[in-house]
Amino acid sequence: MAVLFSPGALAEFQRILGRYPTKRAATLPALHLAQRPIIESRTAIIMEGYTDTIAAHGAGFSNAVATLGTALTADHARSLRRYCDKVILVFDGDEAGQKAS
Repeated sequence: MAVLFSPGALAEFQRILGRYPTKRAATLPALHLAQRPIIESRTAIIMEGYTDTIAAHGAGFSNAVATLGTALTADHARSLRRYCDKVILVFDGDEAGQKAS
């Protein structure tokens, strides 16, 4: 299902989101979807971005989560350690991804 926004509606959506800044260092997009599969497999797959994570879930890797960019932090590790024993890092092959891995 696709959702189309008019330019005005999209700008309003972005303005509203801007009121609620996220702490990138602690945010793991898709954790709410991946939590149960991570617990069951005791393994988390950490992707570089949420688009990669969406593709991973579509391909059947339901234990995938994302960092926002290549910054993997201690907060991310603390969030995951109660759910899994093993973490697989999947970052892009570009310079930033190579440096992060």
